[in-house]
Amino acid sequence: MGRSELKTEYIIRKAKDFIPWRLRYWLKIMEAKHPGFIPGIWKQKSDLEYYNQVFYDALNVLGLKDLKNKTICEMGPGQFLSHAFLSFQLGAERSYLLEIADFANCKKEVKMNADLFLPENMTRIRKLPRPSEHISWKEYLKAVQSRYYTNGLSGYKGIPDNSVNLVCSFSVIEHIRKNVFEQTMQETYRFLQGGGIAYHTVDLKDHFGGGKNHLRFEEHEWEDDIHYRMDNYTNRLSFSEICSIWKRTGFFIEIIDKAFMDEKNRINRKNLASSLKHMSDEDLMISEFTAVLRKE
Repeated sequence: MGRSELKTEYIIRKAKDFIPWRLRYWLKIMEAKHPGFIPGIWKQKSDLEYYNQVFYDALNVLGLKDLKNKTICEMGPGQFLSHAFLSFQLGAERSYLLEIADFANCKKEVKMNADLFLPENMTRIRKLPRPSEHISWKEYLKAVQSRYYTNGLSGYKGIPDNSVNLVCSFSVIEHIRKNVFEQTMQETYRFLQGGGIAYHTVDLKDHFGGGKNHLRFEEHEWEDDIHYRMDNYTNRLSFSEICSIWKRTGFFIEIIDKAFMDEKNRINRKNLASSLKHMSDEDLMISEFTAVLRKE
């Protein structure tokens, strides 16, 4: 990305800070109803460097310097496929990338070697194969023993029982539609090996302003198809509800980090939808958390 592009992106990001949440919400609804309504330049762009760093952070937390002979599953990689290439270099035997659509556009041709530098504390087991001419990203993924499933829950069901050592997601599980959330967690438990680990970072904010204004909407409104098609749909499950689902599924849970809402972005309890007024004060205050789940 050139200097002028970076400057433009910085200006747009700063301008967004002044857009009221209600207007942001309306724009997201209009985009869901009329794709292309929001010009591409105004859409949030992901940062590959940051995306790779959260993967390294997870490995550091788990005390892993390589992934030799392990099978990895990432939930919701979004527009990037790089964790599959990093896992291959770190020695992973196989990796699965699970999505609801092909956000990475993996049919595109590979234009350059996708080799990525690893931090000094990571052990590189092997190099990436150099892509042949006119190979697509989908074909290149096969060359690094990776499978990219873009059919939602059906992709999860295609992974064999007790075959995965590590499941990871980074601000993803809050976007899983509420009516399939528990089933999705059950699938990850099914294909995780005994002694396997799941690492999840979870963002409980509304994703259109940094608050919790999505809790103002009644269940029948928020869970309709239009709201689900918003690119920032979240299932609004609270910290306690998510942990309860994990426990019912059979996971042992370790919460390794937890953050709280700042005073400016706290929602007044009187503004909660009637179906959400039961939410505890702690659940209203928790903004983000990181969990390590274990299958015994």
